[in-house]
Amino acid sequence: MGAIKGVIRAAKPFFKGLGKTAGVIGGAILISSPSWAYTIPTSGGFIYDLYDIFVNKMIKGPIGTAAGVAAMVYGGANLIVGRWSGAILPILGGAMLIKADSIASSIGMTVKNF
Repeated sequence: MGAIKGVIRAAKPFFKGLGKTAGVIGGAILISSPSWAYTIPTSGGFIYDLYDIFVNKMIKGPIGTAAGVAAMVYGGANLIVGRWSGAILPILGGAMLIKADSIASSIGMTVKNF
């Protein structure tokens, strides 16, 4: 019984390292795959309707703009009070929401041309 515990104890670091290595290799393969390219779906399908509602009407529309401005105002208020750590992420997130369409298209071009 003691020998089995010793073998299990010795095998734990090996399998932990093997899992990390497999995760890194798998992640590198998935990231470098050209199937991650961002393309706008063609019109007429269910996915296009979801894309249209979520991206065009929410993120690019008044909801996304209002959320971006509100996040930037919240971050600015935290910045004035002196809470730097509570100010940086809302300001960056608000700016990303306001410019979401150009960010998405530029990331898509980068990944697609990779």
